[in-house]
Amino acid sequence: KTGSPGTRLHTELLFRDFLRFSALAWGTSLFKIGGPFHIKGVQWKKDQELFQKWCLGQTGFPFVDAGMRELAATGYMSHLHRQCCAAFLVRNLGLDWRMGAEHFESQLLDHTPDANWGNWAYRILQRPSLVETRANYPLEEHVNTVEVVVWPAVHDAQLEHTLLWVPE
Repeated sequence: KTGSPGTRLHTELLFRDFLRFSALAWGTSLFKIGGPFHIKGVQWKKDQELFQKWCLGQTGFPFVDAGMRELAATGYMSHLHRQCCAAFLVRNLGLDWRMGAEHFESQLLDHTPDANWGNWAYRILQRPSLVETRANYPLEEHVNTVEVVVWPAVHDAQLEHTLLWVPE
């Protein structure tokens, strides 16, 4: 049955194995700026002040800040929060994706290189076709990651989790 816990577990195990085998195939390209898809044309920033705000959960986006504060305090962050915070770092802040991957690696208690770096590269890093599209149609300065707005409304509608970590 679609959506059952068993189906969800099966899907997650398949993706885990996909990342393990992909990491073997990708080799060291997984850790390079262009990632396993050899992305070119992105001007990554290395703004340490901006990066520290993200690490400390002081971005001004409560859902992102809640995830980052939980990670710092517990060494854990849900998969949903990992994706949202990672996408925010890359797509909104424009910071080098490897900075985020290294930070997660240093903080997560359940870290494995294939899952951590693989998720950053496969789910967060832009594909070559998207990089080309964005170069041809530049975006104005605004939030590029709809997750930071939509996901809290969907997954934390009462703000219980967000307010636990971001009481202000």
